[in-house]
Formats: sequence, C-alpha cells, structure tokens
Amino acid sequence: MKKIVLILVLGSIHFFSSAQNSGDTSLDRRLNEYFQLNVDARFEQLMDYVHPSLFAMAPRQQLIEFFRNTYDNASMHLSIDSTTTISISPGFREGNVEYRKVNYWMGVHMVFKDSQTVHDPEFVKKTTDLLKIGFPNALIRYQSQNSFFVGSDNLLIAIKDTDHTPWMFLGYTKNENFIRKLFTPSVIDHFHLL
Repeated sequence: MKKIVLILVLGSIHFFSSAQNSGDTSLDRRLNEYFQLNVDARFEQLMDYVHPSLFAMAPRQQLIEFFRNTYDNASMHLSIDSTTTISISPGFREGNVEYRKVNYWMGVHMVFKDSQTVHDPEFVKKTTDLLKIGFPNALIRYQSQNSFFVGSDNLLIAIKDTDHTPWMFLGYTKNENFIRKLFTPSVIDHFHLL
C-alpha cells in the first residue's frame, strides 16, 4: 500500500529547478519560486502556490502532512536529482481565467530504509515492476542495494484566476475523476487532459 501511495504522490507532485521562458515574467517568476520550494521540500510555503481548488479535495494541512510523511518516513527518503522544463504552452482563456500547460522532466532519487524490504531477495524486481506501473514511460534505474532513480516526463497546469491574481499551479495525474473535478470541459478538451 505504501508503494502505491508513493506512485500516486510522485505522479501528482511536480518538481522543478528552473523554467523555460514563457513570455510572461510573472509566470516565470512564480514557476521558479514554486520549483525551488519543491526542490527544498518546503511544503507549507509550497501550498501558497497550489491552486485553491485542490483544497476542496484535500485540506491544506492534510496535504502538508501527507507530503512530509511521503518524502521522509521509516520506509524511505525521496529527493529530487534533476529537473528540466520541456515546454510551456500559449495561454488558453476561459472567461477571466488563463491556463498554461507546462511539460517537464523530473528525476527523483528514492532511498529505501526499511531493512526488511531491502533484504527481500525480490526487492529490486518487485520495486522496479511497481515503478513501471506508476511510471509506464519512465527511466527506472536501480542504483545500489537500497536506492532507485526514476526519471519521467510530467505535466503541470498553471492557472491565473484574474489579471490581478498570481499564477497558481496544479499537478496533473491522468485520473478522470480527479481531472473532471478540477478542470472544466473546455480546459480538458483544449489541453487534451483525458
């Protein structure tokens, strides 16, 4: 169960260290700040950059605790190795709200601490198979007795609710129920989210 939760978290959380220039200096600045907060695992401050529509699905404090417990717990520790922004789409407007799609590549290092798990003779195969399910097109590399590297392409949606509000962000996971709760049909169609 813990491994399934890990896959869901990694699939929905997005990490960056720098952004491709979008042509919108306010978006570029906010992305860079958001990316750095992810890299630094500063989850409380990070929530100030998450679009508030997510908090209707999970309260802010619950998300903070979930991220903390997922990134460092008795079973494993996660850290970001590398990030690269691939592309930022032109803006799409629906009423006053502007949306941009950000494609990026993320590399994560996972160190497993649980000695029972690590010493299982099937540890590498089981973990690799599980990671392939969660990240079907990812680069998955076993690095040592207890660690893996996972590199994958990911998607983030940047949202500016009005011309006077800051850019906010939602990680993307291809879960129809999740997508339909967070995005309108026209946004889903425009960015081909389903």
